[in-house]
Amino acid sequence: MLAGNIRSPSFLSSSKAKSLATYTRVYRFWERIKRFEKIFFHDPGDLRIGTGNGWITLHPTCNSTGERTRQIDTILRLLENEKNITDWRNELCPVVTRFDGHRYFSIERAALPFFGIKCYGLHMNGFVRMNGKDFLWISRRSKKKKSFAGIMDNMVVAGQTPGGNCKEKLIQKALAKANIPVHMAQKAVSCGHVSYEQCNGLKMKRDVIYCYDLELPPDFLPFNNDGDIEDFKLVSLADVAKLVCTPGQYKLNSALVVMDFLFRHGHIHPLQAGYIRLHESLHSGDNH
Repeated sequence: MLAGNIRSPSFLSSSKAKSLATYTRVYRFWERIKRFEKIFFHDPGDLRIGTGNGWITLHPTCNSTGERTRQIDTILRLLENEKNITDWRNELCPVVTRFDGHRYFSIERAALPFFGIKCYGLHMNGFVRMNGKDFLWISRRSKKKKSFAGIMDNMVVAGQTPGGNCKEKLIQKALAKANIPVHMAQKAVSCGHVSYEQCNGLKMKRDVIYCYDLELPPDFLPFNNDGDIEDFKLVSLADVAKLVCTPGQYKLNSALVVMDFLFRHGHIHPLQAGYIRLHESLHSGDNH
């Protein structure tokens, strides 16, 4: 077990702070898109029943999946040219309210947090047991990455299309990210999820991450095949715990996956201060 008190990673804020940040972010982003009045529509709500803040929705003329996708993509490309949307990836993601839900339209992945649209991902903990102790393989992201360049991360990380086969995607990415052969990756075990909401400037990330564990043999050495990772390191759980709680050392959402691993494998216990609050914070987002 890990000694000492434990705390939430610094980007997990209180509900009151989240509400204020969300309102501010939505207003600021609305100022940038309200000129596209044939696409985006501000419904002020019913002032008689106290819903005057209203909401932003799509204009009623955008009445099909294909039309919504086409119209929004045109606007997003203009916003990207104006530098209002950054880190463009040329990757369309379905917009859903739950993982297995209906697709309302598709949107460029880089734009998801600007609209507060939920995103899904896969993370795999590759761990090794030696002399009765657990160790985690962690990676260092490439210095060429557009986000969190050179920061420590989990062994295998990937985005996941809603409704897609998670295990197939994980096996594919395990080979690309860490050179884990198919017969090994097939043994990865699905072990739940973490979720969170994070406001940063005009962005609001609403992510659900599906977690997997894979026990690897002590003599296995990972190797990156797609250029996304600089190197790998096998680290004791105590050292990983210090990394995820140190600002700037570990990719933020990946830290939640590590915390979840520590809970599930009994390395964080109820007598430690902050136990319940931290455990609840691992599922503080939209759990659908």
